[in-house]
Amino acid sequence: MTSATDSFPVPHRWRNLATPLEIDLLVDRADPYLIWAEVTGYAGFKLPAPPGQIPIMVEIGADLFNFIVEKNDPFDLKPEDLVNYVQQIRHLKTKTPLYDLAVEIIAAAQRSGASRILTMTIDKETMLPVIVSWTRAGIYVRFQLAVVRGNSSFSFDVDRSDDPEKIDRLRTFGVVDDGCPIAHASFRPGTGSRFLSVWDQEPADESQGAPWKRYRNPSYARSLPVRYGTELRQADINDALRGYDFGTAEEKRFYTEILHRPTWGSPGHTHGAGVLDVLAGPRSTPGLSTKSGDNPPYLVFVQLPNATVADTSGGSIGYYVVDGARYIVARTREKASDPKLWRTTINLSLGSMAGPHDGSTMTEQALDDLSMENEGQVDLVVAAGNTAELKIHAVRMVRAGASGTFFVMVPPANPLETYVEFWLPAAEGFEFVIDTPLGVQVSTPVTVGQIVVLDSEGNPVEAAVVFASKVAQGLNGTMVLLTIRATSRHPEDAGTVAPFGIWRVEVRSESAEDAIVNAWVERDDTIVGPRRKQQAHFVHDSCTTPRPTYISDESTLNSIGNGKRAIIAGAYDASTRQITRYSGRGPVIDDTKAKPDYFGPSERSASRPGIRVAGFYSGTRAVLSGTSVATPRVARWISERSAAAVVAPNDEIVKIGEWSAGKNKTVRDRNGVALNSDLSGLPEESQARPPRDGVAD
Repeated sequence: MTSATDSFPVPHRWRNLATPLEIDLLVDRADPYLIWAEVTGYAGFKLPAPPGQIPIMVEIGADLFNFIVEKNDPFDLKPEDLVNYVQQIRHLKTKTPLYDLAVEIIAAAQRSGASRILTMTIDKETMLPVIVSWTRAGIYVRFQLAVVRGNSSFSFDVDRSDDPEKIDRLRTFGVVDDGCPIAHASFRPGTGSRFLSVWDQEPADESQGAPWKRYRNPSYARSLPVRYGTELRQADINDALRGYDFGTAEEKRFYTEILHRPTWGSPGHTHGAGVLDVLAGPRSTPGLSTKSGDNPPYLVFVQLPNATVADTSGGSIGYYVVDGARYIVARTREKASDPKLWRTTINLSLGSMAGPHDGSTMTEQALDDLSMENEGQVDLVVAAGNTAELKIHAVRMVRAGASGTFFVMVPPANPLETYVEFWLPAAEGFEFVIDTPLGVQVSTPVTVGQIVVLDSEGNPVEAAVVFASKVAQGLNGTMVLLTIRATSRHPEDAGTVAPFGIWRVEVRSESAEDAIVNAWVERDDTIVGPRRKQQAHFVHDSCTTPRPTYISDESTLNSIGNGKRAIIAGAYDASTRQITRYSGRGPVIDDTKAKPDYFGPSERSASRPGIRVAGFYSGTRAVLSGTSVATPRVARWISERSAAAVVAPNDEIVKIGEWSAGKNKTVRDRNGVALNSDLSGLPEESQARPPRDGVAD
């Protein structure tokens, strides 16, 4: 067992925070990540500018939602109306400026359509206490921090009129990603750019001018679901591209001199170009022939903020994906000549790992709402994730009165925090015992309603366990969060680091019923680019792997892709027709339906990894692998199938349950286990609970 004892001469201790925070955040549907941020003074988070502003996702309660709906149109709702409504609710005491918060809520409702999930920015000092009190009063169901673990900033600017030109039978491809190849020859034919619009979610420089547009008045355009970042419309793009030829040198000059985006196309910022080439580039899809007169789909691209791309935990992805998907739909809908004759296929080749994996996150529910509100007009195609072989999921059957133990390997020299989520069917009847690699164990088991931290005299908190009765991250059961600070420090950082090695987590049950406990390690990897080697993962307590192992490659789907409306794309090797070892898989928790829904090729062969795609600049080539490249293959096929005059079998896209390898119709993983197998074979630890204080249970 790896040890870090020699690196930590100062004695460590676990202690319960009896009165931990200025604001009691252990509300019903608490956000454990927000609690961790407050406990550590946001040390592991990158706060937005201006100071004090934080982005959050909120699910509003049915009463508030109905109040807004009764106004028929959120654009007719005035802040005074909302303030009066709130003040009529009994037992709600607050001195916060309600008017400012009402303005934020109305703007968020205007962006959200028919969804109760809002994305908004609040002043942490004045508005967070109100959010907490509103949650206790039932005005909000839950709220969740969307700060980058490891930025976001908001800017507003000038008004601008809508583009009057409309398009018949409009079809678009929407992409939320990093690296938009606006100047690429594939996307600017002689008729002009195929991009209807590009929204860069990156905070805008105040000195930045044309061609980018910024927005100050959130109500100027009824369909615009954005109040931050900058945007280019098709006319802006065509004007900006005049005088710039194709080729790397010319296009680099365009991104630097005209768009003021010198990092676009640089190493690590080209992922979106490869995705877009597979999704919308000049290639044919077998088995489909388009209707005569149909033009190729137009494009709407959402560029993620740089800090979110660099956020290895994926902590802020959901917020920007929801805003991005709503933007794509709004821009497509407003450009269509007929409000019923348009369709968009949105490609999401990114994601994160932790979460309930049951479709109940606010991100997944907001995407479901968007699809249902635009029935038959929005396809959401989500990458399964490259997660199946990372050992980031573990599951125990914990018998009544017994316990189950999880072992988490936290690597040394990791400059980033580690997050491990333990999902329980309910909070009552469970307690947690944590052992660090140094052998420091909590003095008493951690129970519901507690925040327990690990530190040493005079040093910052190094780890914490947050056990809330219910959490904002999911609606079923609850989650206990173990957070561990970085195991290495910056040379200029005088603070302490957390112990590296194997952390032992024992889940003890006092419940009268057996329970399945799922645990996921959150990603510690870049959204795009080469994989890092510092991903924490589950291990066994010995060199021998028991059978069956409690470490599972099932339910390892991308955590933004478990919703009812998401179409999940997995990956297979084109030479062997076998599912790749890394392709994330289902089932979704509490759902026996097998996932992914479809598989696309992501590798040419073992000796030729990846798929050849267009590079960021015209005339260049690149290789892209993983479910990132399989997803746009599936998305393109789904879009073109809906518009095709003739649909013939396509051997390239494989639907689960119709796997073509031999006569076996069941998709199986590398161990020969059916992907839709049930949980009856879960490993368990049947040992009785260890006695406490010398008295056996």
